[in-house]
Amino acid sequence: MGGREDGSLGEFLRRRRVRAGLSQAELATRAGLSVRALRDLEQGRAARPRSPSLRGLAEALALDDPAHAELLALAGRTPPVDRPLRLGI
Repeated sequence: MGGREDGSLGEFLRRRRVRAGLSQAELATRAGLSVRALRDLEQGRAARPRSPSLRGLAEALALDDPAHAELLALAGRTPPVDRPLRLGI
């Protein structure tokens, strides 16, 4: 897949969105975000996304536990230690 893979939250989201075959508008709708908010995340303009936004993105992208943990780490968050990350997918 082309493009930089710089290890940023934005790049992670973009790669996962493209892999899922979703446009920004489609992912934003599924995750409960505005297109602008998703674009800002992908372009690194959002400093620290809120937990509900991260949860919505993880669900919309159907991330497994390791990918969800990576999403949280890239966003500067840590997964809860006392319960699994499963999203009920």
